[in-house]
Amino acid sequence: MNSLERSRSMVLDAPDPLPPSRSESTPPPPRPGRVVAWASVIIGLALTAGLWPRWRLTHATAARTHELAIPTVMVTSPRPADPAPALPLPAEIKPQTEATLFGRASGYVHKLHVDLGSQVKAGQLLAEIDSPELDAEL
Repeated sequence: MNSLERSRSMVLDAPDPLPPSRSESTPPPPRPGRVVAWASVIIGLALTAGLWPRWRLTHATAARTHELAIPTVMVTSPRPADPAPALPLPAEIKPQTEATLFGRASGYVHKLHVDLGSQVKAGQLLAEIDSPELDAEL
């Protein structure tokens, strides 16, 4: 046996390096990892499609409710304030209008009906004048 025949016999007797191939008509069995991944993606998309409109509606309703809400205010009963100490300030009070009064006749004040600084009404008698000169002329 020469070396060529010996190498042929070794090649023929050697086991096949590749496993026997399956028939091409049968598909490979599905891998469980791929099925779980695709199922997770489909479930996630379904949840997103179902929950997104509800989430938008909830936020729109909350915004509308906040917009229409009646504001809450705190109410308290009035009570007298603490008396503040008197604060004397220098001032001068002047009337808005001044009127100069002249008597129609000269004479003496017989009777004064109002005091200086009191309030008077239009047409009110302020004083009575005694005029002896005017009486003498009549």
